[in-house]
Amino acid sequence: MKKRITGILLLVFVLLSIIIILINYFSFVSSTVYDESTSHLIEVYYQKKKSISNMIKSNWDDLHLFSHYLENVSNEDSIDDYLLTSENDIGFTKFYFIDKEENYFTTNKETGKINLKDKFNALMNEKKDIVVSTRFFDESQYIIFASPCSKGVYKGFEYEAIAISFNNEDIVSILQVSSFNGRSISYAIHSDGSVIADTNEENITKIEKVDNLFEILNYSSFDEIEIESVISDFINLKSGAKLLKYNGVKYYLVYDDIGITDCMIVGLVPANIVNYSMNKLQYNTMIIVSLLVALFFVSVLIYFALRNKEKLRQKDNMILLRDELFTYLSINVNDIFMMIDSKDYSLDYISPNVDRLLGLSEEELKDNIFKIDELSNLSDDLKIKDKLLSLSVEETVNWYEEYKHKKNGNIYYYQITAKQTKILKEKKYVLVMSDRTEERQKNKEFEKMAYEAQSANRAKSSFLSNISHDIRTPMNAIVGFTTLALSNTDNPEKTKEYLLKLLSSSNHLLSLINDVLDMSKIESGKMKMVESQCNLRDLIINLTGIIDTELTKKELNLSVDINNIKNENVYCDKIKLKQILLNLLSNSVKYTQNGGNISIKAFEDGNIKNVGLYVFEVSDTGIGMSHEFAEKIFDSFEREYSSTVNKIQGTGLGMAIVKKFVDMMDGSITVNSKPNLGTTITVRLPLKHNSDEACNFEIINECKYEENRINTDYCENKKYKILLVEDNDLNVEIAYELLSSIGFDVSVVNDGQKAINKVKESKKGDIDLILMDIQMPIMDGYTATKKIRELNEDYKANIPIIAMTANAFDEDRDKAFEVGMNAFISKPINIKKLIKIINEVKKN
Repeated sequence: MKKRITGILLLVFVLLSIIIILINYFSFVSSTVYDESTSHLIEVYYQKKKSISNMIKSNWDDLHLFSHYLENVSNEDSIDDYLLTSENDIGFTKFYFIDKEENYFTTNKETGKINLKDKFNALMNEKKDIVVSTRFFDESQYIIFASPCSKGVYKGFEYEAIAISFNNEDIVSILQVSSFNGRSISYAIHSDGSVIADTNEENITKIEKVDNLFEILNYSSFDEIEIESVISDFINLKSGAKLLKYNGVKYYLVYDDIGITDCMIVGLVPANIVNYSMNKLQYNTMIIVSLLVALFFVSVLIYFALRNKEKLRQKDNMILLRDELFTYLSINVNDIFMMIDSKDYSLDYISPNVDRLLGLSEEELKDNIFKIDELSNLSDDLKIKDKLLSLSVEETVNWYEEYKHKKNGNIYYYQITAKQTKILKEKKYVLVMSDRTEERQKNKEFEKMAYEAQSANRAKSSFLSNISHDIRTPMNAIVGFTTLALSNTDNPEKTKEYLLKLLSSSNHLLSLINDVLDMSKIESGKMKMVESQCNLRDLIINLTGIIDTELTKKELNLSVDINNIKNENVYCDKIKLKQILLNLLSNSVKYTQNGGNISIKAFEDGNIKNVGLYVFEVSDTGIGMSHEFAEKIFDSFEREYSSTVNKIQGTGLGMAIVKKFVDMMDGSITVNSKPNLGTTITVRLPLKHNSDEACNFEIINECKYEENRINTDYCENKKYKILLVEDNDLNVEIAYELLSSIGFDVSVVNDGQKAINKVKESKKGDIDLILMDIQMPIMDGYTATKKIRELNEDYKANIPIIAMTANAFDEDRDKAFEVGMNAFISKPINIKKLIKIINEVKKN
């Protein structure tokens, strides 16, 4: 035991000694490298400093000569000649006269704002020579040398300073350092860090260009104290050298003043280039030392390996115990583990639960591991083998597959993970099959629930958007024909015509509102076909009346061809058919320019066993649509993106709903359209013939007019005394006028409590019937009915009560009967239907 402790202590001592020696050595090397590198860089940039200093001094000397010349010469032609000669001799780009507003004027009569940045005040007010790097309107980078001078006038331009500019490349060529493989960057800057010129090429140096060198310092490895030290050196024009890290790369930063005003030269050179030779020596030394250390530790490891042979034996026993534990666990989990030899695909190991999970025994699979593929639905028997062959060392691949249990025949869903690895220098495949059947089933259930929720939401959104679009069309007709009727009160025939059209549009609007009341069916996707008798000719004529106002407004010509309909009377869902054709006509009106043409054509294209194939064709000369958009016109919310269409309101749901209705009616719809040439949409529907030619649709004809006209012959007893319970004044007026005109004796109260009081005060024969609204202030119709039914006197408690309300859901009807009402009618009032209900209630 003591020897072992002594050996460990000796090993630790040797290791620490080696580490201390290496630390001291590398510290010495790093210090030497830094000193040599900075000395070399300072010498290189000292030469550049002299060149820049001489160039700047020379330019300012030239400016002073120009200033002196301008003070003594007033002839502008002489000035032009002198400046032109100087430009050729010196090589500057342009000469500028500058006023106190920072405006400039050149010998070429060019004018503008010269951007001297924050140096303009020093030029004009402090009368200092300045140099700045700036851009002009053409985005070129220039170096401006400016000097104050006596006030003067040149070609009418009053100036107080002059300047010359050099292309940035002129300065860059002086700054360029030929050494360091072109990886170094040289800057000429002001003491505030603003860059006058630089040699930076981002694609080579990987350092972005900046307007102020302090931006690089702020994102370097320098802390705040080091940054402040460098900035202080810049402000005080001190020379220096630093080592910094920027974007993970070490750089030497060297700087010195140029000797003119507040300008400095700065160098930024990658440390690995400067230190190449020293780094190579350091690297080789590290390799040799590392090998020696590694050799030492290998020797130590061999020594301890020999000493720990007994310990290894104990570990082998632990491994055996772990194998037993793993085997026990694998039997009880739903994961099959396999290890396969890469040479002959023999099975080195397979978990014993394979029989339970796949119905295959270990013996079967040891003979041929690929028998597993026989349980797959795929015809490729080498599926697993192909996957294994595609693997490279340490690569892992995952895939999913369905397998049929060999014994019970059930289908199970597995995630298969395969990996190629090396064990004792031999390539092996590790295969894990994880049963994901239950997880998959849950995911499918979640997906189904999500899909159903999304479907319900889409149905709701689709319906609401469509109904908003469709309600506007009959509302427009109602407003338009009402206006026309009021404007033609002196013309009974015209008034009657407009009122008939108004009545038709109102009925259509009512049908749309009835769809709103059936919202629950639409949200659940259970919209049903409701077939009834329909006259196709009258339906189409009715449609033209609804859009008549819009046709007139846009001066559109509408032609109707329905002469080839052989069998006009059919059975169909007339509301949906009407919505299909109305939507197509409305779109034609919407997308056809003023003065254009629209046509609707309907005919019967043959019939089989009392079912006719009816063709409805709507054409227009409107803006048309592209072929690409025509292919997706039936998708929800699709609208063609163009300036013309964008000015037209719409949700893009109309044609999607049309397609849905056409499919429900077992029909087909096609679109033929070209941009700016118009559109033709053809709908083909199989409809059952109906031999009954009676009036059966909401059409503009005398039959419908008679059905809705007030007729005093409707009622069997015109002397009924009716108590009308209604809080809305307009509804009261309509109901009172309708009932009174027939001959009923009508009295009115405006809430449920007053109705109860009225009944309590009445005598037998005072009230024959109550028409009860539901939603009212103070007391609603349900509560009022319950309280009336609870009265002690039989006459009063049994007065017939009819619910007359805008609440038209099935649950509203059920609740009305539940509280004791005798009948139910929804608003708006259909007088014929109301009188029929009154007669039935009184009889019963």
